[in-house]
Amino acid sequence: MDYVVQLLDCLREEDAVIIEFTSLLEDESTALSGRQSFEALQAITDRKNEFAARLGGLSHRRDTLLDELGLPAAHEGTDLAVAQYSGHPELAEAWQTLLAHSAKAAAINERNGSLIDMHLRHTEDALETLRGVGAGAAGNLYTSQGRSGAAGALRKAYVAR
Repeated sequence: MDYVVQLLDCLREEDAVIIEFTSLLEDESTALSGRQSFEALQAITDRKNEFAARLGGLSHRRDTLLDELGLPAAHEGTDLAVAQYSGHPELAEAWQTLLAHSAKAAAINERNGSLIDMHLRHTEDALETLRGVGAGAAGNLYTSQGRSGAAGALRKAYVAR
């Protein structure tokens, strides 16, 4: 099998993995937008890491094939392969499809990153509020016994003496 055919197979395989990865990113969006458990998000993260490894391996394979064709690695080399081997229009089609699916995955991943940042800021704000309560900054809050936090602190001080 020649290197151009192998490159075409590699591009198609990368595209199939990107489509699966995009589906996982959509699942992550749903999890981040809803009230999913930490375990569900952790499982998604684990799968994302597996996809990253698979995509990295395919990218390396593509770079090796491009090298065999005397072309540079990555996008530049793939663009040159498409131009140089115009007698293989399916190569251009596979490359354009992969780029389109990759752009969709990148957009979803960026949106998910924004959702994660929002959750992180919310959690940090909640922790800061709780730290303030512990320092007596919110003395008008009530304890689980229905007493104000300030009264509870005074009683603890009294009992400790």
